[in-house]
Amino acid sequence: MQDKGVSQSAPAMIQFGIFADLHQDIMHDGEQRLQQFINRMNGEQIDFIVQLGYLFQPKSEKRQHDY
Repeated sequence: MQDKGVSQSAPAMIQFGIFADLHQDIMHDGEQRLQQFINRMNGEQIDFIVQLGYLFQPKSEKRQHDY
């Protein structure tokens, strides 16, 4: 007996890109690295991108807390 609404097909795959701590503003080739990543992700069939860590170095005047 098969439940109605339950698919018997294989589960869908989720594909995503991930990068971390680019620090684009202080890395001499940060913009180039980001562009290479974007180009690669545009060539893949991904569902989403996860960015971890810092994209830019936080400025002290914008910090809420000093650690």
